[in-house]
Amino acid sequence: MNPIKAHDGGVTSLQPRAYVSRAGRYASAGAAIAGFIGALAGLVIGLDTYAPTAWFAVFEIGIPAAMVGGLLGLLVAGAVHGWRHSVGGR
Repeated sequence: MNPIKAHDGGVTSLQPRAYVSRAGRYASAGAAIAGFIGALAGLVIGLDTYAPTAWFAVFEIGIPAAMVGGLLGLLVAGAVHGWRHSVGGR
């Protein structure tokens, strides 16, 4: 990895530049956002249903929501990729 110079609050530091594909960025963002929303919904539903097992509802709803969000992120990345290539952009 080639380090690049990054300016961080008046201090110059060397940070490695990691390459993540557009599909990876969109999928991870979709999974994180949908997972958080799903976990929050699971917590609310779990607390409303039966409070001692509410933590299980967080995983029961949050994990499938994260998987769906990741798949939607991949679909959006594919659509953006196709659109950019059809327009002739980068």
